[in-house]
Amino acid sequence: MAKVIVNSFLRDSLAETGAMIPMDSCLELSVTSVRSLLSTLEKNYPGSKQILARAAVAIDGDIHTDALTEPLSDDSELVFIPAIEGG
Repeated sequence: MAKVIVNSFLRDSLAETGAMIPMDSCLELSVTSVRSLLSTLEKNYPGSKQILARAAVAIDGDIHTDALTEPLSDDSELVFIPAIEGG
């Protein structure tokens, strides 16, 4: 199962959907791509897909800004990283 590390960005993003997830925990999900991960999170935390789709994703330490089609294995580790906005 892919492991999604719960950092402050993910915790706060999911909190906007009403979920309370402890910091420094992880979510283990049976998914094969970031797209399927977002869909699974959306089912469990309605509204999360819209928030997390704007974020970059680190998969096994490699940062991807457009990761929807990136394949995931059972031992993949993911971290959502907020997009940096500027003017």
